Amino acid sequence: MTIQPTFPASPAPVEAQPAAEPAARVTPMMEQYLEIKAAHPGLLLFYRMGDFYELFFEDAEIASRALGIVLTKRGHRRTRSTSKTCVSAKRTGFN
Repeated sequence: MTIQPTFPASPAPVEAQPAAEPAARVTPMMEQYLEIKAAHPGLLLFYRMGDFYELFFEDAEIASRALGIVLTKRGHRRTRSTSKTCVSAKRTGFN
């Protein structure tokens, strides 16, 4: 037995609306990072992730120049990717 869906004879008119921008999704980790960074805007935020301290966005660019460490990009979003750099926690002595 096959069940056929029923459709209205004439669809209701749809008003033209501009395409909505999809909401930017932020991971719980990045949400926490952004909250901490907002509370301390003038400081470089070294965010502990596993065996590394990571810096993001402008902090990563500043740290890369000042410390001579590699700057990488990740998560290519529509117009902007996320700058990031990291330092091994073992090398910092802050274990």
